[in-house]
Amino acid sequence: MKRIFIILGIAACTFVSCNDVPIPGPKGTSNVYVAGREGNVAKYWKNGVGTNLTNGVNDARAYSIFVSGSDVHVAGSEYYGKNRYRAKYWKNGKATNLTDGSKDADARSVVFFRSNVYVAGHEDHKAKYWKNGVATTLSDAYSYATSIFVSGPDVYVAGYAQDDDYQFQATYWKNGVETTLTDEGGYAHSIFVLGSDVYVSGATTHPSGNSEYATYWKNGVATNLSVGLSSAYSIFVSGSDVYAAGYTAANGPVYWKNGVLTSFDAGGWAYSIFVSGSDIYVSGYASGFNGPHLATYWKNDSPTTLSNVSTSIGHSIFVHEITSVDSYANSLE
Repeated sequence: MKRIFIILGIAACTFVSCNDVPIPGPKGTSNVYVAGREGNVAKYWKNGVGTNLTNGVNDARAYSIFVSGSDVHVAGSEYYGKNRYRAKYWKNGKATNLTDGSKDADARSVVFFRSNVYVAGHEDHKAKYWKNGVATTLSDAYSYATSIFVSGPDVYVAGYAQDDDYQFQATYWKNGVETTLTDEGGYAHSIFVLGSDVYVSGATTHPSGNSEYATYWKNGVATNLSVGLSSAYSIFVSGSDVYAAGYTAANGPVYWKNGVLTSFDAGGWAYSIFVSGSDIYVSGYASGFNGPHLATYWKNDSPTTLSNVSTSIGHSIFVHEITSVDSYANSLE
C-alpha cells in the first residue's frame, strides 16, 4: 500500500517492519513487499518475485523495508570480517554503508519521511540512529535499537539497554530522551505512534528469569499478551485496534488483535505485521518439526511461500497500495 501520511505526518518502522497511516481514499492495486534473507543473501520480494541485494559471498540480512512512490528502502547488515558486520542501507538496490566495519554494527529499521531517510540500529553495542547517514548515539550503555518511527518533528526509537545490574530493560527514546518500560528485564522490538499515544511491543522477563512473555505498552502501561514463552516483534495500530505479531512456544507464528491470539497452524516465527483496510498481513517463516525455515507471509491467515531455500526468513512486510491520492502523498514527503 502506498502509505499516505495523515496531516500529523505519521511514519513507522517496526523490528523488523515499517508502518505508517493511510489517508482514506479509493483503493487500487496493492503490492506486497517483504524484506529478509535467503541463505546468506539479503533480499526482498515484491509480490513473490525476489530481488537480491547482496551476492552471497558474505553473510547478509535485510531486516526492514519501506516503500515510498517508486523507491524501495531497505535496512540490514553484511558481514565484513573479524566477527563484524557493517550496518547497511539500500535504495532501489544501491547500497550505502552506514558504518566502516571497524566495529560490529547492524541496521534494524528504516523509514522514509519528508525526503529524509532514518535508520535505527547499533554500532559497537550502542543504540543509535542515522538520519541521512549522520549518526546519533542514543545510549552509552550496552544497548540496541530495533525500531524507528517519525511523527512530525519527533523521532521515536525502540530498543533495549542494560541497567546498572547488567540486565536488559525494554526502552524507547523520543528525540534522544530515554524512557524505561520495565524494571525486571525486557526487550522492546517495535514502536508505533498515533497522535499522542506511544505503542511499543516486545517482551517482559518473568521474575524467575527463565522465560519471556509477549507484551505491549501503551504510554508506558503494559498489557501481557501471553503467559507462556513468547515475544511480540511488531506492532501496528489501526483506529482503536492494536495488532501485534510474534511467536509463542505453544503456537509458533501468531498475531494478536486487541489481545486475542490467532495462530497459523504452522511451526516458525512471525516478525512483522501490516494492516491495510480489512486485510492483515504478517511475515516471518514457516517450518515443520525440525524442518526447513521457509520465508513466508500470510494474508488473512492464508500463507504464501516466498522461497524454497531452507534458511530463508521474511523479516519485514510493507503493503504499497496505489491509489488516486498518491500524488497527495508525494507532496507530503
